[in-house]
Amino acid sequence: MAEERILIVCGEPARQGLLRLWLEAAGYRNLRSAGSGGEALAWARSEPPDCVVLDGDLPDLSGPELCRRLRGARVVLLAAEPGSRARGLQSGACEVAVRSDSPDELLAALAAALGRPREEPPRLA
Repeated sequence: MAEERILIVCGEPARQGLLRLWLEAAGYRNLRSAGSGGEALAWARSEPPDCVVLDGDLPDLSGPELCRRLRGARVVLLAAEPGSRARGLQSGACEVAVRSDSPDELLAALAAALGRPREEPPRLA
């Protein structure tokens, strides 16, 4: 588990720190963070992640738009409400977890995403 490269993308610094804390507590060690869609795309180009944890609140791109630009990447999209799941999956996320005050759903979605074989290498738009 510790070797997977995880990119955390969240426009809220406090929330980004909480996501990092949850993933570190679960044993993930190879973590990168981005506060915008542009920064996330730059990281993904220079060091392709094994999975992206994407919180939809970004200053420059919507979560679904960044999902579309990260075609082929394993993306876990954090949705603000349960009704957002369908939109997240339609935008290219392989898993959708509803935001909460507990890491359980996020960690389950991340494990499921990492357990899926990649069908093709990621292509960035």
